[in-house]
Amino acid sequence: MNDLLDQDCVLNLASFVGSSLFANDVSRTTDRPANTRHEIGGDRGRSVHFRSGTTPGLFAGGGSFIAGGNGSSGGRGGDDGGGVGIVKEVQAGRQMSIPRRKRILMLMSDTGGGHRASAQALKAALDELYPDKVDVQIVDIFAELSGPFYRSIPEQYNFLMKHPTLWRVTYAGGQFWPTRQLAQRTYMLLNFNRLKVAFLSFEPDMIVSVHPLCQGPPLGVLNRLGIRDRVTFVTVVTDLGGANPTWFHSGVDRCYVPTRHLWDYAKRYKMKDHQLRQYGLPIRRMFWSDAPDSTLLRRRLGLKLNIPVVLVVGGGAGVGSLHKVAVTVARRIEQEEGPYGAQIVVVCGKNEKLREKLLFEEWPIPVKVTGFVSNMSEYMAAANCIITKAGPGTIAESLIRGLPIVLSGYLPGTSKAPRFHIGANELGLNMSLDVCETGQEYGNVKFVQENGVGNYGKGAREIADLVCSLLGDPDEMAAMSKRAKDLGRPGASYDIAKSVGQLLFEGTQETPLREFEESRTMAYSSANTSYRVTMPMLPV
Repeated sequence: MNDLLDQDCVLNLASFVGSSLFANDVSRTTDRPANTRHEIGGDRGRSVHFRSGTTPGLFAGGGSFIAGGNGSSGGRGGDDGGGVGIVKEVQAGRQMSIPRRKRILMLMSDTGGGHRASAQALKAALDELYPDKVDVQIVDIFAELSGPFYRSIPEQYNFLMKHPTLWRVTYAGGQFWPTRQLAQRTYMLLNFNRLKVAFLSFEPDMIVSVHPLCQGPPLGVLNRLGIRDRVTFVTVVTDLGGANPTWFHSGVDRCYVPTRHLWDYAKRYKMKDHQLRQYGLPIRRMFWSDAPDSTLLRRRLGLKLNIPVVLVVGGGAGVGSLHKVAVTVARRIEQEEGPYGAQIVVVCGKNEKLREKLLFEEWPIPVKVTGFVSNMSEYMAAANCIITKAGPGTIAESLIRGLPIVLSGYLPGTSKAPRFHIGANELGLNMSLDVCETGQEYGNVKFVQENGVGNYGKGAREIADLVCSLLGDPDEMAAMSKRAKDLGRPGASYDIAKSVGQLLFEGTQETPLREFEESRTMAYSSANTSYRVTMPMLPV
């Protein structure tokens, strides 16, 4: 049975392992004779041979894959100090050594668009900082490395997003230690062999997790294989104000958190200061640099130049009650500010039905409706404020572009979840039950509100009120925009990638950010709310 699982997993891994393991080397030997042989591994106690010109096998470009050596191999390399493997080319008695690229396996899952976007941002930064030195493969741990039931988890997630009650039950189960342990042990029982073959086939020097469910099982597999000390393991948390406990595993080498709150939260789960770094949330390449002038962008995007722009987005899938929100906000703006008080851009993502419905709507103010866009940075730079759900990636990108944020929803919605209190008094054991606001993204709502960069509207009418309040008070909007820019971290992807590279190539343990953090505090107030924000000064 195990052999069948291994074979099935190897076949499933063919595309990403083949492209990583051999694509770069094959490209160098396209015109070489069929008897050329490549040996990858050096003194790692394990060799992988690839013979060009043989019968096409598992990997693109043809060839045969032969894994030899003992099962405890893999990881950071041999005894050469730097841990860099060597590719040896042997042809007619001639041998040439080529340094092997460091292999990074980046684990994520498409349960929401933010995890893949963060992984792609880190890959782009690593490729730019370490050209021809790293080979980064992004893999969906469920869709690509797991068994039949787990392969459909991304689809299950999309289903649960549309059914908040079911999502609340699922999310609540992950908050309790017994249910977390049961879920992880079940996953390991059913998928251990698949992960084993993946790790031994790819032989990563480093594993980077950008998903809350990619810590325990992979670390368990590495430990059981006896190769944990050869593979560096890094977690990059992609939430802002709150996080699932499964993000934090004391067995990782490094854990990157975007905010001070999550730093403190991580320490509640036995993380140590030397394991933690705080640089911000990794964001897409288009947000790494300053945007062009907003007037130029508005002209390029076909927007009116002299009236404010309200950007309405619902994520890549276009989820949420975007139609009702857009229509209500447009009508309210026309009532309070006039037909040219503002213009709206609605980004429907991949929701084609919503886009068609909005296109046939009769609008009282100028409205542009679009589907999925690849230039979101330009739309944000051209806008004056944004209406969005509380996804951490969109919030982080909005801060970089200095956009006041009106939140339209969060997972799992406006729910109330039970919280148990157990204590003791003179009468004996005392237990009580109350309810508290909770949810996967509720911490992001608090982050936006407490830092004075936006607010949350419960329903379309309240969202419209918040938008019109901003449009009617340009000074407050400008102040909120400045606070957002102060919180934005456009260099976070680079900072994390540089730290990862230092750990990968040099094994350095640089001083944690919090140890030489110089904090500055800004106090400010609006008509009804006072705020206090502490911003870390990043090291040069």
